[in-house]
Amino acid sequence: MSRLAPLLDTAQASDARTDWLALWQAIAGTRLVVPVANPDANRVQPNVISVSGIPAVQAFEDMETFAANLDQPGACAEIDGADLSNMLSGSDHALAISLPGRAEPMFLSTDVVDWIARTYRAHVDRADAEGVRLSAPALPSPEAIALLGQTIDALGDDCPEAWLVAMTEDGAEPEQVLVLGLSDRVANIESEIAETVTRAIQSGLSNRIAVACAARGSQLMHRARECGIGIG
Repeated sequence: MSRLAPLLDTAQASDARTDWLALWQAIAGTRLVVPVANPDANRVQPNVISVSGIPAVQAFEDMETFAANLDQPGACAEIDGADLSNMLSGSDHALAISLPGRAEPMFLSTDVVDWIARTYRAHVDRADAEGVRLSAPALPSPEAIALLGQTIDALGDDCPEAWLVAMTEDGAEPEQVLVLGLSDRVANIESEIAETVTRAIQSGLSNRIAVACAARGSQLMHRARECGIGIG
């Protein structure tokens, strides 16, 4: 069942920016199947097709769609939408994503690909709080607080607490950091959660906020509770 198709239908029907942002964010976090010409090379070479005369890299939402839509599927690579957009950014290649049960692929122009690459970049800003000073952050805008709250609330019981703090290294400017207090049951996917939270923040805020995952009994969490702004 397609995860992207309902989001595409909603965005096309409403044409609201928030609905398009939800679709772009979902694409960034989806592991796409990309036909490649050189799967064993250090740098993959995606297949390029023509869509109405525009060169576009071919991708599929899942392996089943990939296998069903090609006479001879051949070699492929699984690449996150954000990473694929980053690879294509600045090129003249658009992106065509085939969805389960859809005859026509979803077409992303080069402008959209570049926007996804900038907004949901593969690099995730994370802080380890080693050798830094924690203090109260500058008061965020109400819109920023609302976005951070929605992001944390979406994690439910997996993130019982989160605090926005300022971290300062010697000789550096204070950096805003969102300290997550994750439950023990999701400790093994800490990195994935940090990535999800970072991308959600990047989608709606122009200022940079890093993410730190802290054990709930740690000194970092203790200090965050003392001086931070509670989120969610």
